Amino acid sequence: MSKQCTCGRSESYPYCDNTHSQPASAVIKTINPHTFTYYRNEEIDKEKYGISQNKIVQIPRFISKSFSKKIMDIFEADSLWQDVGFHKAKNLFHIDFSSDKELADNWEDLISTIKRSVEIVFGEPVSNMGLYIQKWPEGSYGVEHNDSYNFDGTIGNITSKIATTLFLYSPFTGGKLEFPEHEISIDPKQGSLYVFPGGPENQHRITEIESGLRFTVIAFWDFDSSVYTQEQLEGMQKSKERWNNYIKTGEGL
Repeated sequence: MSKQCTCGRSESYPYCDNTHSQPASAVIKTINPHTFTYYRNEEIDKEKYGISQNKIVQIPRFISKSFSKKIMDIFEADSLWQDVGFHKAKNLFHIDFSSDKELADNWEDLISTIKRSVEIVFGEPVSNMGLYIQKWPEGSYGVEHNDSYNFDGTIGNITSKIATTLFLYSPFTGGKLEFPEHEISIDPKQGSLYVFPGGPENQHRITEIESGLRFTVIAFWDFDSSVYTQEQLEGMQKSKERWNNYIKTGEGL
C-alpha cells in the first residue's frame, strides 16, 4: 500500500514532496500543529543547556512559490552578498523591500508568522535575535557546529537559543540538515520551515550541495524570560567584536 501525504495524494507515483499544495496567501495564515513533523521531542536539562525542551520540527508549505520567487529575485540581484559562514556559502544581511509596499508587508507577515510558529512549538514568547539570507551553491557545505558557541568552545551568541530555517523554492540535491549525535538526517522540503534549538544540545551540519542552489531564510530567537550572568554577557560581547572584525577583514574566527 502506498503512503499518503497530508493532501491525500500518493507519495509513490506520482511522487509527492508535500509542497504542491500552496498557501492561498504569500504566507500560511493558520499554523496547524497537526501538520508538524517532529524529528525529536524530549525534555532536557535546562540548567545545562539553557532550554528545557529539545524539539526538531518541520512545518510544511509555509510560503507560496510566487512570494518565494519574488524575494529570491530581489536577493539574487543584491550586490552585498558576503563570503562568510561556511565553505562557499554566502550570507546577505541587507534586506530592503521599502520600494514595494506589498512585498514589504508580506515580508513583515512572514517574520511575524515564523515568530508565532516558534512560540507555538515551545509554548513561550520569543524575540528575534538576528536574521539573514543564505545561499549554498553546488559544492558548498557546513561543518558540524552549534549556533551558541564558537568552534573553540568559547561563548558565542547564546541568545540564539532557537534557530529557524525557511527553505525557499530553489531546487537542489544534497544539502541535508543533519544532527549526528541524534542520528537524524533531514532532506529539506522546499517551502517548509524547520525549527530547533541550535545550541550544544543539537550539534548540526549541512551536507555538500550536489546540484542546484540551496536558498534559505535564517533567523534566531531567544525566550523573553531568559536571564544571563555578567560572565555570559561579557563573553557574548567579545564574540560580537570578533564576528564584526571577521566581517570586515575575513580574519579572526
